[in-house]
Amino acid sequence: MLFLFGVLALVASGVTAAGGHGSYQLATLLFPFTMLAAGSTGQVSGVAIALALAQYPSYGWLMSRAKARGSLKYAAFFLAMLHCVVAYAARAASLDGAFTP
Repeated sequence: MLFLFGVLALVASGVTAAGGHGSYQLATLLFPFTMLAAGSTGQVSGVAIALALAQYPSYGWLMSRAKARGSLKYAAFFLAMLHCVVAYAARAASLDGAFTP
């Protein structure tokens, strides 16, 4: 399920980014790890795209492991907070001029 969401999110982010000529705000919100990596290099590289492709399947894998261990609520909270903190950092980095398409 998260894989399908990830693919849809990637398509939506690509459409709003318009191949580098649009806005990266949606991409920063949905793929903060990718955009933080892009901010460090100044471009959306192959490594950043690999991070985007792996993000939501990784979330799903971590959530399924947490469910099997009976700690689904804690894992969901942790992942949500991690995602928010990294999204904030990626957004702050883009406002600082580290990555402004």
